[in-house]
Amino acid sequence: MKPVTDILWTVVRWALPLTVAAVIVAAAVGSQRIGEEVRRRIESVLRERLPALGVVIRSASLVEGEGILVRGVTITAADGEIVAVDEIHLACGTTLADLATGMPQITAVRLRRPIVQARRLGDGRWNLSTIFANRGAGLAVPIDVEDATVSIEDAGAGRRAVLRNIGVALQPVDETGSAAGTIIRGRIGGDLFDAADFEGRVGHDGGFAVTGHVAALEISPRLRGLLPAAGLADSIAGLRGRVDLDWTASGSLAAIEAADVRVAGSLEAGQFEHASLPQAVNDISAAFTADRAGIACDRLEGHSGSTLLRASGRMAGWSGAADFDLTLEAERLIVGRHWEPFLPAPLASQWSKLLPAGEVDLRARVVRSAGALVPELSLRCRNVSLTYYRFPYRVDRTVGTVTYAAGTLAMHLTGQAGGHPVHVEGSLDTSAPGVPGGIEVRGEGMRIDDQLLAALPPRNADIIRKLRATGTFDFAFRHDRDPTRERGFSNTLGIRLTGCTMVYAGFPYPLANVDGTIRMEGQRWTIRDVSGTNDTGSVRCNGSLEPVGPGGGELILNLTGTGVVLEPELRDALPPAMRRIWDDVDPRGSAEFTARVRHRLRERATEVELEATPVADTVSIEPAWFPYRLERLRGRLVWRDGRLRFEGVRGVHARTTVSTEGTCRFTPDGGWHVSFERLTADRFRVDHDVLRALPAGLQQAVAGVRLKGLL
Repeated sequence: MKPVTDILWTVVRWALPLTVAAVIVAAAVGSQRIGEEVRRRIESVLRERLPALGVVIRSASLVEGEGILVRGVTITAADGEIVAVDEIHLACGTTLADLATGMPQITAVRLRRPIVQARRLGDGRWNLSTIFANRGAGLAVPIDVEDATVSIEDAGAGRRAVLRNIGVALQPVDETGSAAGTIIRGRIGGDLFDAADFEGRVGHDGGFAVTGHVAALEISPRLRGLLPAAGLADSIAGLRGRVDLDWTASGSLAAIEAADVRVAGSLEAGQFEHASLPQAVNDISAAFTADRAGIACDRLEGHSGSTLLRASGRMAGWSGAADFDLTLEAERLIVGRHWEPFLPAPLASQWSKLLPAGEVDLRARVVRSAGALVPELSLRCRNVSLTYYRFPYRVDRTVGTVTYAAGTLAMHLTGQAGGHPVHVEGSLDTSAPGVPGGIEVRGEGMRIDDQLLAALPPRNADIIRKLRATGTFDFAFRHDRDPTRERGFSNTLGIRLTGCTMVYAGFPYPLANVDGTIRMEGQRWTIRDVSGTNDTGSVRCNGSLEPVGPGGGELILNLTGTGVVLEPELRDALPPAMRRIWDDVDPRGSAEFTARVRHRLRERATEVELEATPVADTVSIEPAWFPYRLERLRGRLVWRDGRLRFEGVRGVHARTTVSTEGTCRFTPDGGWHVSFERLTADRFRVDHDVLRALPAGLQQAVAGVRLKGLL
């Protein structure tokens, strides 16, 4: 309001003395001309003082015993109206004697219902600067402003605000030097706040310093439209609440756009909602300051469900690209996939690979400097589940820390899977090409179950299923990333079996108490010293799975058995042709064997090579086609390429020793044919056992001869 009062004081000092003579003359010819003469003279002086602006005064009159009343003062510029005052009351003497003195004694000025239109021009200047440049010589009498309205518009930014019900009191300070000027006190009402009070001083040199307080400023879409930065307005789009503000402004009226404005505020009982948040943030309290350099929040607290949030930060400027430094802390924060939009792109991509869900304590800091974002993140897991996309074996009840700083994501976690501890350690450099680093997952006492099989690559899971393994194991899985490698990464998995059972589909001989190591490196699997027992027998296995072409592979198992009891379980594990031989010779006792199993994954074809030897003198046979039991059997059986070869076979029956070698071939119809390369019998006695073993017709012929003795 100071420019308007300066104009008024110009009217008082210059226009009135010039109109005194005219008023006296007009009084002599008729009082109706007094007001018109005053209006004309005041309008003329204002036009001289404001040559670039249009000035119109509707009317003026003398009010007996009160002073001069001026109505309808309008000041316009090329782009529209700047100032409009409904009434101006100049308190002074109104008698002819008062006017005859040459200068009426003005004691006070009162403005009623003034309207000020403040507009920011395209070059950054304000339209009121034209009036400021033609400021008067200073205020000499008190001025009161009643029911004023100020409209502030920044067309370039699309913002407009209107302040109403403004009451201002201006009191001149009768001092010399820089202390001279005007004291301003006022109160403003508005739609966005309950009340605003201000007071300050304006010097004769145009300098000013004003302080004020705004009570219960409502944060609403209308207020956000007035903020000087679209980015800031968008960031608080879901915020509701009321703010108390204390502000100061200082500078020069001639360069008001460069004024130093500082604001300190507090928010209580606020609320923030966002579509990506699972719950609203309630009970928000905050303390902040703002000036031309930006905004700083020293304290912000709120609750979202059971989560306690704290934040602080600074933004160096008001543009959407301004640098900032923000810190956020959260206790008992619920995390999940809904947080991915808030994370920096490198971190979000790793977040989606771990799929964390649960409750954490968080501390995050995001700094933007020269346009570059530098995020830091620290998570303390309270109760989190993790599922790594390369090995989706779900880990629950996870505790530990996850940090992200200088582009490095590091984790040190311990959780449970199937009720057993699982440890996750890792470090990834997300700022480097290919994201080098590694993640290791270790578990102890884990169970071989469907959850584990579902986490393995399909081909590898198929191998485990073929082994029909059950029991517990320790494992260590590692995912290493290195852009110099062919695929950019490599996977390794080490499994240590403890007390398992196993029945391989290609050789279904059940083993218990299985211990040993299975290791995966990339696409290659290695089985080392896997051993188990069946009854009194012991079986040891070594082998490998080698990739062969796309989607193919070859599994090779080398089995060694000692003290293996010749019983139905072993018989059922043999190929069909050998099972037929088994049924025909009825072996009993214990044996040792070595076997080689080859299984081609793509063709689903299995080949078995087997060599077996009796243990000491424990083995006996009794062929169904010649039921003559041979005991203390020695020699070797070899199964290869669908043929069974027996070498150096020697057995005894009583005092008879039988030795033989030969080959057994199998026919497509399920039959078999034995070719003896050598068959000898030493001290062969034709007795009841021999006769019983002969075919029926031969039995009768031999019995008729009545052979006796040794052959």
